[in-house]
Amino acid sequence: MLFEKKIFEEFFTLFERENDGYRDATTDTGFMERLVDVLEAYQTDEIYEKTKGIYDNVKYFETCLLKFIPYIEQYRGFDEFINSFTTTPTELLRKRLCRYYNLVADRRGTSVGYLTMFKWLGIDCELDITYPDGGRFDDGGTFDDGGTFDDNCPGCMPYSIYLTGTISHSDIISLYRPIIVKIIQYNQPDDMKLAGLYYNTASLLGDFSSDFSYDFLI
Repeated sequence: MLFEKKIFEEFFTLFERENDGYRDATTDTGFMERLVDVLEAYQTDEIYEKTKGIYDNVKYFETCLLKFIPYIEQYRGFDEFINSFTTTPTELLRKRLCRYYNLVADRRGTSVGYLTMFKWLGIDCELDITYPDGGRFDDGGTFDDGGTFDDNCPGCMPYSIYLTGTISHSDIISLYRPIIVKIIQYNQPDDMKLAGLYYNTASLLGDFSSDFSYDFLI
């Protein structure tokens, strides 16, 4: 964060200004006032000028330098996908992929994540989550149960996915099945398990069950 002189000046009251024993007669400033001036000058002249371009060149993908992009791809975990291209992707394409992947990754595991990714397929999505009753945590009694959670701590929450759209049911199973499975596997939180999957009210779970590990299903 940039050093804000005005923020620190608000802490100086009239008392400190009038009773500072180290006041400089020439500049009529106290010790703390002169310290703030020195810090502000150092940041303005030394730090800010040398670092002002770093944030833009790393954070914003429109101006991100090419040498930073591989680190972002590796950090987000899609560097293998980039390396699988038969032709080298352009710098603009890699910037856009970083941007879009960040948008998806920030919504992973949320209802917005499901809705967004299914919407890309032209499919509307609704989630029906069964939230557990009872307390999640220990009742607070000191050493009353060996330091473990109470018995009423619930397990995984079951949820169902309701998809609607104009794509035929047969195409959903034959053509869209792999991407639908990937969307669910990517977004499903560790404390939830899939109890139902429907497309236009017809159940898909029987057709898709072999695509999920035991951990994904109720």
